[in-house]
Amino acid sequence: MSRATMNPSNRRSRRRRSPRPFALLLILGGMALLGYNFWPTSDSSSEQTEVSSGPTNPLPAGNTNNEEAPAAEPDASDPPKILTAAEPAEIVEPKEPTPTRPVVPAVIPDQANASDSDAPPAIRERALADFASGMRLLKDGLGVEARQRLSDALGSGGLDEVRAGEVRVALAQLSETLVFGSGVAQRDPFAREFIIPEGGVLAKIAQNQTNGLHWKFLARINGISSPNRIRSGQRLKLLDGPFHAVVDKSSYRLDLWMGQEEDRVFVRSFNVGLGRDNRTPEGQFEVSSRVENPQHTDPETGKVFGKDDPLNPVGEHWIAIKGTEPATEKLSGFGLHGTIDENSIGRSESLGCVRMLPDDIALLYEVLSPGRSEVEIRP
Repeated sequence: MSRATMNPSNRRSRRRRSPRPFALLLILGGMALLGYNFWPTSDSSSEQTEVSSGPTNPLPAGNTNNEEAPAAEPDASDPPKILTAAEPAEIVEPKEPTPTRPVVPAVIPDQANASDSDAPPAIRERALADFASGMRLLKDGLGVEARQRLSDALGSGGLDEVRAGEVRVALAQLSETLVFGSGVAQRDPFAREFIIPEGGVLAKIAQNQTNGLHWKFLARINGISSPNRIRSGQRLKLLDGPFHAVVDKSSYRLDLWMGQEEDRVFVRSFNVGLGRDNRTPEGQFEVSSRVENPQHTDPETGKVFGKDDPLNPVGEHWIAIKGTEPATEKLSGFGLHGTIDENSIGRSESLGCVRMLPDDIALLYEVLSPGRSEVEIRP
């Protein structure tokens, strides 16, 4: 068939169908263009989120007075806190450091900062030398030698309060063995062994073989439950003594010493109560008598408390003292005694005497001897 004889209707239908795909593509392209210009994309959203969560500096430029370094890394899940004018930055006051107990040096410290004692420089220097030497001896296990050296340092008054406190603690621990224990250490000048003779009596042994120690003290350190339970040939530990007391009013403390003059050694400390209105006298005294389970007459009210009265304010032990120097020799009625008011220890509530806890005064009653033991009361 020739081109001229083709069906005209067929040619017409092909011409109508040909432009439809192109128009459809044109419409779709226009719609895509509009969507690109007006529809927000996921990339732009994430970018806006990153900008809003970035670091913010609310303070004026150059003002860093309230800025503080963080104490720890912040949690990544918590958003940073933004400071505003209505919510100022919190200023944390620094805390004072907690004081710690100083370590005792093994060598003599710098003399310029060694002591706050009022003693002359030569005494301070000697005290520090004895302190350092005594601590070395103690570390080496030479307790007897360390006790004398440390006691010399403490008794000289050349130590500062920190070192003096260290010495009291160390010597009190030594005394648990050297003084209150039943054993006799080698080279101990104050302790010795004694063999009980036939018919020996503990009270007579204490009277004849010691400087006035009570037989109860010998029973205490030798673990004797009853004075009637001793036998001939039994070995006892004896202490020669004598013992002395130094009362420090400013610290409500009594220090117990043993020995004579230059050879005295520190034993241990006790807390005490004192007289109200500064009635406790100061100066040098000696023990004049000691009484167990005493009768007491209140000097202000005249009320008498019997020996077995549980309300007796002086307790069960009384140690009378008398002055030994012009400033104290005319004083009377003063002494060391127990108390039924244990809360008064560490306070000034007595009529002038030195109060002690029941167990403490019982020990002093056993070691402070009339006519031999000295008592010094310091401001």
